[in-house]
Amino acid sequence: MPQIVIGYAIVAWGLLQVAGFFAEHGLVSELVVRLVLVATVTGLPAVVTGAWFHGKRGRQKFASVEYWVFGALVVIWLVASAAIVIGWTGGR
Repeated sequence: MPQIVIGYAIVAWGLLQVAGFFAEHGLVSELVVRLVLVATVTGLPAVVTGAWFHGKRGRQKFASVEYWVFGALVVIWLVASAAIVIGWTGGR
């Protein structure tokens, strides 16, 4: 699992750096950076959950708790993204 989390952290950091670079140069709005941040933050527990339950080789079955965790993360991601887009967070 450590290599999966480290790999995810590297990719997430890279995405945030690219989004920040594009925002600094006026190619995308600050909104995009915030949405990328929300996606990377909610993606981490999804990656950890997937690695925890499916860290072995071969075909594996999904546990019911995985569906609940992934579903909750999707809801959190959608609500947080909507809050940013609508402007509920105070910054635009």
